[in-house]
Amino acid sequence: MKIGILTYHFSNNNYGAVLQTFASCQILKQLGVQPEVINLLPNKPIGLIEKLKNRTKSFIFNNIQFECFRKRYFDLTKPFYHFDDLKVLNDYFEGFYVGSDQVWRASMANENLSHYFLDFAQDSKIKMSYAASFGIDKWEGTVHDIGFFQKLLHRFNAVSVRENDGVSICKKIFDKKAVSVLDPVLLLEKYHYMRIIKKHKKFNKDSFIAYHLIQDKLATSDFFRDVKNKSELNIINLYGNEKKLFGKSGLRFYSVENWLYGILQAEFIITDSFHCLLFALIFEKNFVCVPNKHGGVSRIKNILKMIGLEHRFISCSEVDLTQLTSQKIDFSKVQKNLYHLKKFSIEYIQHSFKK
Repeated sequence: MKIGILTYHFSNNNYGAVLQTFASCQILKQLGVQPEVINLLPNKPIGLIEKLKNRTKSFIFNNIQFECFRKRYFDLTKPFYHFDDLKVLNDYFEGFYVGSDQVWRASMANENLSHYFLDFAQDSKIKMSYAASFGIDKWEGTVHDIGFFQKLLHRFNAVSVRENDGVSICKKIFDKKAVSVLDPVLLLEKYHYMRIIKKHKKFNKDSFIAYHLIQDKLATSDFFRDVKNKSELNIINLYGNEKKLFGKSGLRFYSVENWLYGILQAEFIITDSFHCLLFALIFEKNFVCVPNKHGGVSRIKNILKMIGLEHRFISCSEVDLTQLTSQKIDFSKVQKNLYHLKKFSIEYIQHSFKK
């Protein structure tokens, strides 16, 4: 069975986006499905000059690493930009798989939002969502849009979301039953990720604290300056190394493989990133999650509650590294909690492809 995956796979600086796509592809293959990632892109093709500028920027800041990862691990369709173009996919796929990530968050999907509700898919096609997320605890679309998206959602054979808030949104806003499942990266085992980590690229630190902060990529806040001053360990930025271009500071991003390696080797992790948290769980690393001032904490609180680690979500002012690094997490309990959730999530995917 050929299945088209529709998700956020295209980012050149979002490690979680490409890794959750990787995980979905691997899980579907294990279940005997032939997946292909629908290459729906958010921007129309641009002129030659803009392409050259973007290529130069990608080279300087190492964004090209993400493109290399996609080419290595994904089967991608040709690029798509419009509804009329997407309709041709009905001739190629038997069904469509939407998710995971914040594909149903209106402020992120923008004009493509209806495509992530499979507006282009024929009624006869299998339509399922897997761990689709609204990003926050409410529907960001307008009241006038509800009827339109409700009709699209009711065409789905099966609906699953990543957070319990999403279950509530589906029921209260769209009158559609949904179940909560794990993000696909948690459905794979540690050894799946060990296979893709490039061990020859090592950080020049023996022991270090690693941080991945979406809200403060260069760690310029007072909070992090305080962390660096108080820490006896080296501190590395999982995003990459700071680089200046035309007088402005930016990051030369690590490859996806080396981002994973940084988490694997870290003594302790500080993050506001959902997927960085998930890989800390996979690699059984001591961690703390801090709130992102731009919101989106629902997904982090949701998974921490599911595995009994709510106390690992704390405000920046409460971070006491000496105390936290000495408090080890009992990962045997975490893995026990995740086991049953993994089983349920994989069975959900299996059943969703049965008409």
